[in-house]
Amino acid sequence: MRNVIFLCIWFTFSNYSTADPLTLSNKTKISGIHYWHKQLSNFIGIHADNIKLAQGYMALDNTSFQLWNIYNAMSNNKESIYYNPIQLNNFSSAYGMVLYNLPVQATSDKNCKINAAILKFDSAKKQYAWNKTIDELTSQLNQSKPMSLNVSAEIPNHDNDNASTNYIVTINANYQHFLTYYAQPYSQDKPQLMNYSPWYSSCALFKAVRDVSSPHWSSTFGSNGYMQNITVALIIVEDGLMCIKISKNNQHSESCSSSKEASIIGVVISPIADFVAQQAQQE
Repeated sequence: MRNVIFLCIWFTFSNYSTADPLTLSNKTKISGIHYWHKQLSNFIGIHADNIKLAQGYMALDNTSFQLWNIYNAMSNNKESIYYNPIQLNNFSSAYGMVLYNLPVQATSDKNCKINAAILKFDSAKKQYAWNKTIDELTSQLNQSKPMSLNVSAEIPNHDNDNASTNYIVTINANYQHFLTYYAQPYSQDKPQLMNYSPWYSSCALFKAVRDVSSPHWSSTFGSNGYMQNITVALIIVEDGLMCIKISKNNQHSESCSSSKEASIIGVVISPIADFVAQQAQQE
């Protein structure tokens, strides 16, 4: 899978205000961003551990291939709240390695033959589609509800001045359209994807995850393995503004970012074990 560069619009804290400006340490600014991360998670109804923020707005283009690359990128860094779109570690490549490490042998399970799964994977010819398209996304986004979020909380004072006084962080986010858009690796034929071949077999990944006796299990699914999470949804907004304001003693510093176009502000990830277990229940 080739590397893809996305257009990101960054935002930084600026001291613009009718009140006296407030100078913040980087640690305090990061606390404000972490509060936004937590409130976005609450708004969607998903645990914060499963949300990764985009580092600015990731503008959507008009191709499904861009979407699939975003789903394909894997965020295995547990310490970071940010999504990394660079394709150095991606799901399709990791899945291919898993397939080739599975033993090809006779099995009583006629619906899950590893040799057939390998041939299916190879048939994609490195064009790894997901089961949703940009046209489907656009249709759902146009029908989506707005986002309106206005919340405040105290955060610790990490600066040296008057350390006994905490800061107040306020999040004000308003968008005309807000959508959490789920998709899965392409596994079954779909008319909208007639130019692409299904390449993913959920049962094969399920077998690999459950086979803890495999010599490859730790390096693949262990705490330092290369396949820990999968991106399952994109968090998309359109036509709106998000502001983070940090205040103390009638002073404040505010950072605002806006987007008129449909843009990704984060992704939802799932641990691989949870992902395959959910798919097994659906089949």
